[in-house]
Amino acid sequence: MEAIISEEAESQISEFGWGEHPEFTTYSDQRLNLAQALIDEDIRAAREQGDELEAIYYEQRMRMLQAERKRRNGAPNSFLLL
Repeated sequence: MEAIISEEAESQISEFGWGEHPEFTTYSDQRLNLAQALIDEDIRAAREQGDELEAIYYEQRMRMLQAERKRRNGAPNSFLLL
């Protein structure tokens, strides 16, 4: 099974332990499902630790993943709104 993030992205992880958000357009549907499960767990863990900044980071990642799902399904407005 291929890695969720590339080695290049892993090498760019910031001092907070986060890296750039993945390019979900390159993911297969199966890989999107796996990424979604991992992001859900990351959000839950951040909240349990009381780290709202980290939770927000992962929520943004989830929004990007969901925008990609909508784009693939032909949703009329699949753009990520911040």
